[in-house]
Amino acid sequence: FTLVPTNTEVPPELCRVLVLGQNGSIRMRARATTNSPQVTLIPAGTSMSVLQQQRQDSLQDGPVWYFVRVRIEDSEVTGWIRSDTVTAITECPPIP
Repeated sequence: FTLVPTNTEVPPELCRVLVLGQNGSIRMRARATTNSPQVTLIPAGTSMSVLQQQRQDSLQDGPVWYFVRVRIEDSEVTGWIRSDTVTAITECPPIP
């Protein structure tokens, strides 16, 4: 049995965001809801790429969640974070 690397299509970056110092660490989740399991904690001062964005439960006025890619130590991690826990480095496009 030999592992063969595959090319995984990576979605383009929509924007970049930063975890502010006063927020401390923020939770990355498996899905775009606070009821979803925590994937990891992202420390303050970390910047990351936003690959997708959506409103929680598709509600018009629900919180906006970002699907992000971030490097923590020697690992690249992807998951969902709430937009109100970070600040924009580059502007994210509006959600239609």
